[in-house]
Order: sequence, then structure tokens, then C-alpha cells
Amino acid sequence: MVQYALSHGVKPTARVFGTSPPVVRKWLERFKEQGYAGLYDLSRRPHHSPRATAQNIKDHIVALRKK
Repeated sequence: MVQYALSHGVKPTARVFGTSPPVVRKWLERFKEQGYAGLYDLSRRPHHSPRATAQNIKDHIVALRKK
């Protein structure tokens, strides 16, 4: 898709591949910044979990289970 976009443009590429122009632009930008490595899938895991259980509480629970 990226190779096609480089030679034919964003909108024609979106039509040919059945996607939207913003998706083509996203992949094209990743390719321009990082090369082929930028085309690998990225993790969807959150960077931060504000409601996560505190580590000291987790350690306490594990200690209780080991008893």
C-alpha cells in the first residue's frame, strides 16, 4: 500500500485498497519516519493504568497466599 501511495497518491490508494485517506496517510507517515520497521503492528497496551492495584498491596496478597 505504501509503495502504491508513493507513486499514485493518497486518495487513489485509498480507493484501490478499500480504506480511507487518513489510514493511508498514517501508514505513509510511519514509513517515511521509520522505514519498513514503522509498518509493524504497534502494541495497543495502555502506557498507564491509574486504577491499578499498588505494588505493596500485590506483594501482601501474594505473601498471604503463600501462607
